[in-house]
Amino acid sequence: MVINMKKGIGVFVFMLLAVSLLAGTVSAASDFEGIMSDIGDGVDSFYDNLLEPVLGRIIGTTEGDGDTGSGELFLAKILFLLIIFSIIWTSLHNVPFFSSNDWVLWIVSISASILSIRWFGNADVIRSVILPYSVLGVAISAGLPFILSFLIIENNFKKTMRKFAWMFFAVVFVGLWITRVGSAKFALIYLITAIAAIIMMVMDGTIQKWKHKMAVEKGDITRKRKHYRFWLEELEKADKTREREPNEYKCVYANYHGKGSKAYDADVAYIQNEMAKYKV
Repeated sequence: MVINMKKGIGVFVFMLLAVSLLAGTVSAASDFEGIMSDIGDGVDSFYDNLLEPVLGRIIGTTEGDGDTGSGELFLAKILFLLIIFSIIWTSLHNVPFFSSNDWVLWIVSISASILSIRWFGNADVIRSVILPYSVLGVAISAGLPFILSFLIIENNFKKTMRKFAWMFFAVVFVGLWITRVGSAKFALIYLITAIAAIIMMVMDGTIQKWKHKMAVEKGDITRKRKHYRFWLEELEKADKTREREPNEYKCVYANYHGKGSKAYDADVAYIQNEMAKYKV
């Protein structure tokens, strides 16, 4: 009953995903155009009168695009400043001198970040640096539905349904590629995703074998960890027993009939040998 419910939920989520992909090219007019227009005017006013003049003097101008550059380039410089600051601060925080002097850490991190971005002023350079992030965003946007579909299809569907679902997924993304190939810069990512879906359909048997092997390995690791914890607890018990009665310690596991430290050493050697077998 629970398995059927999970499969039903998986099918439902997959259908919602498919519908959202099919509806990707459809746009609807907003009922709140007036409100959104007022909000947009307020944001523009805040940017023009406060944000740009203040931060522009800190991060510098962008050559070839006005005083501080177009809005998108100005925002890009701010985001690069935050990225560089985060990396510098994290790196210096691991150095004892800086981690023990917070004011030095902050001053050096902020100053180095501003210096690294202030003369980063050519618009073409900024666009070149932005390009990999744009590709990353497109790849994630196209890859996320693929990952969600993989989790739903491979974990809930039978063999025939898996092949049909991947075929449907590929057709949808081929359709997206055809409709956007002339208008979108990175439309090729849709075709690549469709090819990936076809590969998943063709390699269905191999993927299921990999999944089974991973499940077996996971179960084996769980079993080893369980045994390892058992012998670790036994080692702790042996230590406590020896502390209470150092001269009366008797072997529990090792084949030694004496008492005292030699019996303890024999048990410890035996337990450590067993722990080595199950160490992951």
